[in-house]
Amino acid sequence: MYQSWVVDAWIDGNFDEKLALLLALLPSVVILFLVLRNIRYKKKPLKKLTAVLVVSAFCCFPAIIIEFFGMILFVLILTPIGIDYEGPLYSFLNYLIVIAGSEECCKFFTFRWMIFSDREFDNTYDGVVYGAASALGFATIENLMYVFGSGYGDLKTALLRGVMSIPLHAITGIVMGYYFGIAKYRRYNNIKPKSHPEIFALAFSILLHGSYDYLLSVPDIYKTKESKVIAYMLIGAIIIFIYILTWYTIKRAKKNSHNIYNRYYYEQLDGVLQDMAGGKTTEHRRTFFGVPFGRVNGFDPYHPYIVVVLSRFMHTAETIEDRISAAVSPQRELRCVRRKDL
Repeated sequence: MYQSWVVDAWIDGNFDEKLALLLALLPSVVILFLVLRNIRYKKKPLKKLTAVLVVSAFCCFPAIIIEFFGMILFVLILTPIGIDYEGPLYSFLNYLIVIAGSEECCKFFTFRWMIFSDREFDNTYDGVVYGAASALGFATIENLMYVFGSGYGDLKTALLRGVMSIPLHAITGIVMGYYFGIAKYRRYNNIKPKSHPEIFALAFSILLHGSYDYLLSVPDIYKTKESKVIAYMLIGAIIIFIYILTWYTIKRAKKNSHNIYNRYYYEQLDGVLQDMAGGKTTEHRRTFFGVPFGRVNGFDPYHPYIVVVLSRFMHTAETIEDRISAAVSPQRELRCVRRKDL
């Protein structure tokens, strides 16, 4: 339905509708271009990047379903304990847990499912690239729904969301991707392998997203002139913070980019064998246009010590075998000498 509105807006629509469509798509293109432009090493495969964008775009629809049932469940849980569903506390918890939680978790699990275990994710900056893609695919479809939701292109909505909502979605994906890169680097280099910095990034993204939605959507805070001024100042501060954080995260990720697969990976995690096994590092999973599916085999990167234990066990077995051979060899030589003497 939304796709037909978009096509009609471009083919048969007036200038305002075409401009609204352009403004709905342009911010995502610009942000992704800026992220890709800062890649220091080899370019990322277009097929994988496109797959992440497409899957994250389709994740917008499960998020809508989760939000719908989540709001119903929220009313059933909070109303009996005395929280008015029309009050500010309910609104804040709803935007924070249901709306922001469902949307950010969709981005998080898109990255975790498609990218984290892939061999192409071989540099910490790649997390920023794929994190931005997982966020912008989602944000683009959501933006088109808002702009063309009434059947025609809303130029004001397209302009406001282009400078506010799209950068918000982008920075949450970039931050999560940045910390996914740190997490994978630590696991594959035996540096705090049990830590989960990406969980901190998810919590931060939910808090930022929920606070922004609450300040922008709740009418109760705009009743008085003073509260309206405060709300506008807070929204402006959040937008400025988003732009600064986006620039800072990209620059920091570029400056501190590291190759993930190093000596520990090849010496302790059997990296050569994993590289030979279908180009995957942690799982042998079939893909369809870059999208993984099917049963996962292999070890989990969240528990790399499974492979370490197995490799150490094999090394111990080889050591024991060598010792037995060393102990048996003199006896064999002694028997051969005795036979010759006879």
